[in-house]
Amino acid sequence: MHYLAVTKGGQQARLSRRCRGVGSVEGGREGGMVTYVYGLPRLSVEELVNPIGAGDACSGVTLSAALMQRQKEKGWEERRAKEEEDDTWVVPAFRLGLAAASASCGEEENSTFKLERVRALEGLITIEVQVTR
Repeated sequence: MHYLAVTKGGQQARLSRRCRGVGSVEGGREGGMVTYVYGLPRLSVEELVNPIGAGDACSGVTLSAALMQRQKEKGWEERRAKEEEDDTWVVPAFRLGLAAASASCGEEENSTFKLERVRALEGLITIEVQVTR
């Protein structure tokens, strides 16, 4: 397992992975953690229709977006073979998944959402990077 994603309803979500070690971009030591903390937009009571299936929407959209972005990039097979991770496609994929989950809460039917609502919410999600050494 390379990443761990944790959500808690409308509260902050987290995406974590181990540091790559000394000399890496994040400057952590091996055994440390890099955590991306996602601040989610507050939805009004009127916007919350049905939260059932929001986690499924998040998982499905995150996986799909990460795979699509990874396939667009040249050299990802080589990086994968070397066990190198590239957060540039995982971090935004999770952000998009969280936006889809939030948008799905505004729909009657489980795990459905309007793409324009997802894009609007995606722009409101903040990301903070935390490194523990």
